[in-house]
Amino acid sequence: SDMGLGTEFTITIPMKYIIKNTNTKLRENVLNGNIHSKENIQDSGVSYQEDDSEDTTGRILSSIRIMVVDDNEYNRDIATEILRESGADVTEYSNGLDAIEYIKSATEDAVDIVLMDVRMPGMDGFETTKIIRSLDNTKKAGIPIVAMTANAFSSDVQACLDAGMNAHLSKPLEIELLKQT
Repeated sequence: SDMGLGTEFTITIPMKYIIKNTNTKLRENVLNGNIHSKENIQDSGVSYQEDDSEDTTGRILSSIRIMVVDDNEYNRDIATEILRESGADVTEYSNGLDAIEYIKSATEDAVDIVLMDVRMPGMDGFETTKIIRSLDNTKKAGIPIVAMTANAFSSDVQACLDAGMNAHLSKPLEIELLKQT
């Protein structure tokens, strides 16, 4: 502040919108935080309605069952904490073999998605994914698997996809991208 010139404050107030339009560009703007007010939305010619349902701010992954497989306890703890704060039910494993055994013995709906470290001693994420994909139970074999790795070149992403993984996240993890994925 400068004496006599006033002060400018920027305040962010979390709001929820129901957007009744399939306008992809607008939806991207809302999800990326580029739409900041009711007026921005109305100016775009989209019908607007406040969402008066229960506030779930920060709980966007509520009821999602996620398995985090990473041999590095620190990395596993960070991912797990982020996911739990967002409402996910998280199961953690430090190696691929234990993760496979859990998936084999658990019910079909015990895991919705697996976040898989690629480089682990013993059985790496590639081999773990291939074994999961070869399970007799097609629902368990089809569990979405997302690679978590510091290897971020396009060839690394392709290697993950070739191994049967559905997506790739680079470490260090970006919180919003992790939640979105």
